[in-house]
Amino acid sequence: MKLSLPYIDQSLEFWDQLSERYGNDIHEVYFPVQSDKITSGRPPQPASRLFSFLARSSLPKALLINPVLLPEPAEKLFPVISGILTQYADSYGITKVTVTNIQLAEAIKKQLPRFTVSGSVLMRIHDPRQIVYINHALDSLAVDTSILRDPDRLKKIRRAFSGTIKLMVNEGCLSFCPLRTQHFHEMGAGLAHPESLCQDLLGRLPWLRLTGAWILPQHLRFYEGLYDIIKIAGRVTLQDPEKYLRVVDAYVQGTPLAANAIGAGPAGMREDIPIPDKVFEHLLTCSKICSACNYCKEYYEQHLHGK
Repeated sequence: MKLSLPYIDQSLEFWDQLSERYGNDIHEVYFPVQSDKITSGRPPQPASRLFSFLARSSLPKALLINPVLLPEPAEKLFPVISGILTQYADSYGITKVTVTNIQLAEAIKKQLPRFTVSGSVLMRIHDPRQIVYINHALDSLAVDTSILRDPDRLKKIRRAFSGTIKLMVNEGCLSFCPLRTQHFHEMGAGLAHPESLCQDLLGRLPWLRLTGAWILPQHLRFYEGLYDIIKIAGRVTLQDPEKYLRVVDAYVQGTPLAANAIGAGPAGMREDIPIPDKVFEHLLTCSKICSACNYCKEYYEQHLHGK
């Protein structure tokens, strides 16, 4: 199992420990671009030790330049982005980049061939018919979290895409949330503390958390053959190094974790609700038409009442 892991602002000793545990299994440690000319699409995160990590850690690294929307056309921004990528490559040997814009990916592949390019989960690739637009420009792809509970769709994308597939396993976003694009836009707009826009919805319908885009470590076996790399989110939720290592260990070893312990974001599970195999299998195979089904609502409420 290959791992794509988030950078958190820890000492070199932490990263050395991670390297000792997993060595060649770490595909990359990803981190947001540090630039006043282009953003990564996320709020600023602690980075006081980032450049020491970049210069001194031997772990493979990947740069994120993946706002949900570029502020200007890709061709206009490319000279700036090309300069940034070249600087990171020359200074730190970094030749992996994750983007959301396919035109930006095409430009990088054509003009900076030493880079391998990954499609961000924010590209929202969820249908095999989309692959014709991206196959020529991407070396890897993090599939849209809306289909993480749809193995048949994942199989079709796996067959259609020529590169490697990443699954973001511990994100808690609601699979079909209509607020997602606006939320990520606001996160990348420079707000110090962007709100999670789904909280009113989840206050009214808390059982929707069961439908979120997360896969517990003990359920990865249901995805055998459908991915090459697991991507763990958590630049905010896993800043505690002990929790970070506990979550990574669990996914590597298949150790059971509760749904509220995987480092998911604001839409993740809050209560320690058990998710046995039969429940997760139902979530994989159900119609996904929640307005016509009470399974998650009843399961959630039964658990709470049982406590």
